[in-house]
Amino acid sequence: MRKGSLSLSINAIVVLILAVVLMAFALPFISKMFKSTTTQFEELAGEEPAALVANGANPVTLSRNNLIMSLGDQKALRASVFNSGTTIETSSFTILCIDDVISKSKESVPDIDGGKAKEVILIIDAVALGTDICTFTNLGNSISIPVEVR
Repeated sequence: MRKGSLSLSINAIVVLILAVVLMAFALPFISKMFKSTTTQFEELAGEEPAALVANGANPVTLSRNNLIMSLGDQKALRASVFNSGTTIETSSFTILCIDDVISKSKESVPDIDGGKAKEVILIIDAVALGTDICTFTNLGNSISIPVEVR
């Protein structure tokens, strides 16, 4: 065996060991990050009642008819979204408020089969004082509710 090929083999082994060590440190960190996000969703959403199941007549429903928050608060809002199409669609909410009193910080993003409804959990942040009418839009359908941030 030539000296060059032995050196290459040792380098490959060193790189492999370094990769395994990095993975050993990275996996618990990534796991912890996902677990904290899941825990936050569960804690906030646990207090929130379920939204009425969406259908063709009401393609987007929310768990509340209005939203009252304190500045700096976070609340979960449950929604039900109906996919009126025939293909699988990925849920993604946009929130439009005239005075931008709230914003969406996180959202569960499920795939919704055609002709079916699925629950989505939104984590909402109160970012400015005021009263506003906010429109929640998903898959081309909207629902508006009054929002007050005190």
